[in-house]
Order: sequence, then structure tokens, then C-alpha cells
Amino acid sequence: MPRETIVIRAAQQTDLPQLVSAEQVCFSDPWEEAAFTAFLSGGAFGTYVACDAAGTVCGYLCTVSCPPEYEIGNIAVLPAFRRAGVGQALLSFALETAKGQGAEDVYLEVRASNVPAQGLYEKNGFVRIGIRRNYYKSPTEDAVLMKKTLV
Repeated sequence: MPRETIVIRAAQQTDLPQLVSAEQVCFSDPWEEAAFTAFLSGGAFGTYVACDAAGTVCGYLCTVSCPPEYEIGNIAVLPAFRRAGVGQALLSFALETAKGQGAEDVYLEVRASNVPAQGLYEKNGFVRIGIRRNYYKSPTEDAVLMKKTLV
């Protein structure tokens, strides 16, 4: 899927079932529906979906904005759409949104074993700043804490 066919929009309450379903497919320790409900509530929380030209949800992004900091709480791409620019589009959108909201630093955590995601983040200027031991469950695994400075 060419990147230009990806449309990123604010998630709606009607997207909740697709978000929960995608989360279960993408992660071994998925967020529960309540987490997505909180992210859809607005305020400092942002939830966005990436759709292909047909309108099919192919990925999503959950963020927390608290200038001068911005956190990517979750970014996921459904397996059928991986390696097609969806992750890059979501990450670029997050960085542009963070900058527009006055963020100076963007933070995220990623599983230590998720080398492809770490590569994407590093390619976009993120650096490793720490480890959170046993952060993830199912299986238990460390999280790599990463940061990108925007200013």
C-alpha cells in the first residue's frame, strides 16, 4: 500500500470495537477496552486511526500531550498492513502533532525484543534513555525507554 493512500483521522467512539480487536491481534498483553475508552475521552489524550483508501482501519495511535512533554502510549499496525509505511505515517503524524501542541520532548516505551519498532524509532531520531525492568507481561519483558527532542 503506497503511503499516499494512508489517511489518519481522529478516532471516534464508533471505532472502539476495531481498536480493541486490533489491539488483541497486535499485542500479547493487550490493553482492555477501558483504556481505549479513556483515550477516546479527549483532553490530554489523543487517539487516531490510520485507514487505507477503502476506509479500512490498518493501524492506530494513542498519545498523551502534557507540554512540554508528549508521550506515544501505543502505536500499532495490523499484520496485513505492516512494512507498507503505515507505522511511519503514524509516527510522523504523532511527531507533527506533538510539535504543534508545543511539545519539546516525545517519549515512548517499546518491548526490548521489538527490534523492527526500535529501528523505526531510531530512524526518526529517537534515542534510548533507559530500561524499565519487567515492564511488559505475557511474556515478562523489559521496556526500552526512548526519547526524541523536538527543539
